[in-house]
Amino acid sequence: MKRTVPAVSFTTSHRALMIRLSKTMLSEDSHHHLHHRERFRAAWDDIPTFTLGYSNKQQWEHVWKMRYFFGLRASRYFSKGKSCLVPLLSLTSLYLFFRVPFYTFCYLPYYQTWPDFAKRENARAYAQSFGYDVWCPDGKFVRPYFHINAPMFTMTLEDL
Repeated sequence: MKRTVPAVSFTTSHRALMIRLSKTMLSEDSHHHLHHRERFRAAWDDIPTFTLGYSNKQQWEHVWKMRYFFGLRASRYFSKGKSCLVPLLSLTSLYLFFRVPFYTFCYLPYYQTWPDFAKRENARAYAQSFGYDVWCPDGKFVRPYFHINAPMFTMTLEDL
């Protein structure tokens, strides 16, 4: 019977030869180990900004190059954009925690009330401090379509 799969696969070695760089990041001398930050700085010129348009083949070639030639094991260093986005997103998540859940789960149970800027009676003044009016006393909306995701009403039943 004839084999359909080759007995020896040259794919790995062919890939390695194809993407081999002039400078090697993984040297054989064991007494000098580069830290991953040093490897990342050394590889900065060869790292693309983003890998969004890469085909599957290009993506895997890139992973190969990052892991085995630059010695970068963490995938957050595989592109310049990702290496900047990861810390940025962690800072953003901190900000988002202190915007909503902090007041709900920490401030409210301790003080038994909402902070002044989040109270119903201060809502219009808070909006005006940012330069726009949320709600007019005559019941008309200042900004179009604001009724779709409306703020808390600043009018009482008597005003209405």
